Amino acid sequence: METYTTTSTEHGDVVSATPEYIRWFLRAYPGAGPENRLGRAPSRSPAPGLGGPEVSFGLEGVIDF
Repeated sequence: METYTTTSTEHGDVVSATPEYIRWFLRAYPGAGPENRLGRAPSRSPAPGLGGPEVSFGLEGVIDF
C-alpha cells in the first residue's frame, strides 16, 4: 500500500497521506477520529480564564533543590 505522496512546491516538499492509507488507519485505529476529516469543527481559542499566567499547578511554595 502506498502510504504517502510527495509534491514539490516553491517552498519545499509537501508530504501527504494517501486516501487509501487514511481509510486503513482510521479503520485500524477508530479512536483516531471520524472518517470524514473535513467535518470536524475548526480549532478555536481557549475559553476565557483557561491558560495564561493565572493557571496554578498546585506547586506554589515548593522549593527546588
